[in-house]
Amino acid sequence: MQLVEKSDATHEAITFDDFWALYPRREAKKDARKAWSQISAGREIEILTALAAWRPTLIQRGDYCPLPASWLRGERFEDELPGSSTHASHAPAAIPVKGERSAMPDHVRAMIARLKR
Repeated sequence: MQLVEKSDATHEAITFDDFWALYPRREAKKDARKAWSQISAGREIEILTALAAWRPTLIQRGDYCPLPASWLRGERFEDELPGSSTHASHAPAAIPVKGERSAMPDHVRAMIARLKR
């Protein structure tokens, strides 16, 4: 995945809570927060952009979806998407998730839209 140039203001706006709202499996929040704090500074946009693309696949996996901390620590956001899927047409927040607690924050949705241009 290619890194995208970003402003400091955009970098400051991305938080663990943005990641947590977007990730479909919400378990072991404390461990996920710790894994988030260990990622390299400046990779937040890369991670959320990849997560937006991976989200439909992760939702389809159901119980086989990795815990958020495992996904972060394993740098799964750098994995290639499965070839049989076309995720570009999916709107990440439009797919209903059983027990979903919150929608994707508007500033994250806008940021991902800008990156796709």
